[in-house]
Amino acid sequence: MPLPFAGSYIRVPVRHRVCSVSLHCAALAVLVAVCPAADVSQAILITRVSSPSVPPGGKAQIQVFLAAPHAFVSGRIIMDFDATVFGDVLGADVFSATGDQVGTAVIKGRHVDVQFSSATAGVGRLPNLPVLTVEIPVLNTVADKALGSISVAAGDAPWIDEGAYRYTVTAKSDSLTVGGSLSVEEVRPGSGMLPAGSVVSIFGTGFTATTTIQMDGVSFESVHFIGAGPGHLNFTLSAPADLMGKHVIVQNPDGARVDFVSSLRGFTFPGSLSAIQPIFPQQTYRTAQLNASGYYRGPGPPFGAYALENQSVKEVSVTIDAQDGYA
Repeated sequence: MPLPFAGSYIRVPVRHRVCSVSLHCAALAVLVAVCPAADVSQAILITRVSSPSVPPGGKAQIQVFLAAPHAFVSGRIIMDFDATVFGDVLGADVFSATGDQVGTAVIKGRHVDVQFSSATAGVGRLPNLPVLTVEIPVLNTVADKALGSISVAAGDAPWIDEGAYRYTVTAKSDSLTVGGSLSVEEVRPGSGMLPAGSVVSIFGTGFTATTTIQMDGVSFESVHFIGAGPGHLNFTLSAPADLMGKHVIVQNPDGARVDFVSSLRGFTFPGSLSAIQPIFPQQTYRTAQLNASGYYRGPGPPFGAYALENQSVKEVSVTIDAQDGYA
């Protein structure tokens, strides 16, 4: 079964089969206080938007950071967005310092419920790497300077750090301001090791021939504005790079600026699993043996699904060995 190119996916539904899935699933002054047990220091999460204002019809990226680095093994974040300002959530992603993040984002309209884990406690470890990003559109019909509220909560599941301490998370809600003309929707491809000479595209609104790009630690050639079709920016890598978790700074001469954190745009499963977006790790594997932890045990017949992502620029072949007579 071919998996053709970087960022491509296949979805393999499985029925009556025990399986587990490596799921990948990702400037707003929202503060999330993390209150641990009495003998553990307090931690705080801060939430930001990619730009001080986002235009009608543009895309906003909500970024959740730890105010001070702390190594977490698992956690949960729930977000709800104002229906008068925002459209449906496009995607979410989680980031780990070691690239081993896994989990799920359950997306239902303007509601997203993200649960994640990292075996190496890599989530929250680096100060400039977000815990979570969420992409969401601003409605075309929204008036300039309108405010869109964003609700943040953590549910009942505690966060667990590398010392196995349990953290109870509380959150404060805030809002986004509508305005301006510049926004970033997607960096494509946004993840996977890319060789020198790879062309990377940035899609969004408000780009011109004078728009500039900055990325720390990434070497690339001059930026080209493509006005035909959906306007976008192209740049060519001068050296191999993985853009996952990189801050892509897009700026216009008038001072408008977007700080977008790159990742691969997720997808959702088909059918009865359509609300689930898997969270993929950056780590790659040549083989994988699945166990019972990912087996669906809800109403109806048991079933599950495998989510496979090709992070290379070449086509790969995938062999699935369904044992014990199951297909």
